[in-house]
Amino acid sequence: MYKIRVTDMFSAKISYNLLFLYKNMSENLKGAGWIVLSCACAAVMVSLIKLIGSQAHSTVIVVGRCLFGVIFLLPLLYRKGFATLGSSQLKLHLIRGCFVAVGINLGFYSLTILPITTVTVLFFSAPLFVTLLARPMLSEAVGIRRLSATFVGFLGTIIVLNPIVENFDVRLLFPIVSSMFFSVSLILHKKLSETDPPWVLMFYMFTITLFLTAPIAMGNVTELNWELIVIICVIAVFATMRTYSDIRGYSAGDVSFVASFQYLRILFIGGVAYVLFDETFRFNEWIGMTVIISSTLYIAHREYKMGKNSIAQIGRGFRGSKLN
Repeated sequence: MYKIRVTDMFSAKISYNLLFLYKNMSENLKGAGWIVLSCACAAVMVSLIKLIGSQAHSTVIVVGRCLFGVIFLLPLLYRKGFATLGSSQLKLHLIRGCFVAVGINLGFYSLTILPITTVTVLFFSAPLFVTLLARPMLSEAVGIRRLSATFVGFLGTIIVLNPIVENFDVRLLFPIVSSMFFSVSLILHKKLSETDPPWVLMFYMFTITLFLTAPIAMGNVTELNWELIVIICVIAVFATMRTYSDIRGYSAGDVSFVASFQYLRILFIGGVAYVLFDETFRFNEWIGMTVIISSTLYIAHREYKMGKNSIAQIGRGFRGSKLN
């Protein structure tokens, strides 16, 4: 009994010191800490998707992720009131849900058939699509500098794809198309967030994706066992933690500062990919990744410098919505 009390006191002291340290951090450091946690959660999430990809079809994993996502939202909806789900933009929710359904299914499928290092790099093209689509969809001015940086970023994507090789893998286009669909959904997210709170957007996103994917998943269900179900639940937990960490991170610090830490995801996922799947980044992926990251960081810096965080916000916001 005495040992237990000593252990409890020691744990409580550590928790108190960590809480004290966190409270005395600058807002930028707090934001960076949350983004680092998000990167760690993302690494666990994509690794588990890759791990069970040979046993469970990607559509089944998507259905499980969305189902558990709705379940996780139920306590919040109960506290806020289910009446808050009423929205004046149901049609826009449906359109966004369709884009998310295609994007998340292509994203999960890419992780099961391609090296997760390659997919991770190609996923970073999403902010480039957001910047490119901001003008026609949001009527936001995009200057020549940011537009030029966007095209340079796409050049980095082409370097990663390396289309000049004879045995070009067409499946490499799946993460790119996934990023395109998510970019549109992120811009629609910006429009919807003007009238609806985050939990409403997440509820419609999960439910619409669930109903659109379930019929396909039913034809791909093999022999689901409890081990796979538990792993899918764990995937949903880490995806939710990632989303929450991103929300806290981007709301705490300056976008231009906090956004740079999202690229630590490459180190986390690269390390896990090497240990678990013996994957490493190829030379052209390192070059393309450097070009893409430099371009997106420049775009975010320009947005912040001009006092317009809108594009940078939703572009960086890709991190939470992408595979949540």
